[in-house]
Amino acid sequence: MNKNIRKQISFGLVLLLLVIALLLTVKIVSKVRAENQELQKEFVFDVQLYSSDTLNLREYGDKPFIVYFADPECEACKHEFSQLGKKIRHVLKQYNLLFITETKNEDMPGLLQAINVYPEDGVFVGYDNCSEIYNYYKIAQVPTILILDENFIPRKKVNTLSSLLNKYTE
Repeated sequence: MNKNIRKQISFGLVLLLLVIALLLTVKIVSKVRAENQELQKEFVFDVQLYSSDTLNLREYGDKPFIVYFADPECEACKHEFSQLGKKIRHVLKQYNLLFITETKNEDMPGLLQAINVYPEDGVFVGYDNCSEIYNYYKIAQVPTILILDENFIPRKKVNTLSSLLNKYTE
């Protein structure tokens, strides 16, 4: 075989491999996008509120949500609540706020009332008896705070409010 033909064959093989790699990449990206869109449609959760109502997040899509996974017996949560109580009016201008406990604990609304966080417009207190929400977002400890955008997609996950609240001044 002559040298020129070998170069052409080599070039053709390289080109073929690049085309295959590109097609595989497009297919993988399309599949990931489809899965993400399905998750977005699939899991906009309803939350059972302490008031016995049900909160459907879609009804409050005008502002993003801060979802605060907490336990009223958690000392770190209580400390975080006191920080939030000082800046709640500023936070509520930009966000709805949802507190979720893993089980119904009647101490939670009272704890938030004591620091003037609840009841307020845009503040909701609910529970997740079946751990559906905790499991979906892989909540392993409290406190954990999620920032959900207007499409209810988590954009930030933190364990303290201080990094989020520093931008709000008294």
